[in-house]
Amino acid sequence: MTTATVFARAARTADQIRDESRQLDPVRVMLTLAMVLPFVAGWLVRKVFMACWTVLSWMWTAAVVGWRAAGREGPP
Repeated sequence: MTTATVFARAARTADQIRDESRQLDPVRVMLTLAMVLPFVAGWLVRKVFMACWTVLSWMWTAAVVGWRAAGREGPP
């Protein structure tokens, strides 16, 4: 690829970005940015909750299995 080709592609890409940026609605951009924080907070809370739930459910199940194994007579 020649230098002229690289610069021509860069110029087309820059023109395309410039054209699309002129079509942006400032209100919509602000609403999108305002939505990001609650979305990320909700996503993070869900991930933390599910991780805690997984750990707690495994611990509970291990305790139940241990309880049942202790109640049996003879080797496990």
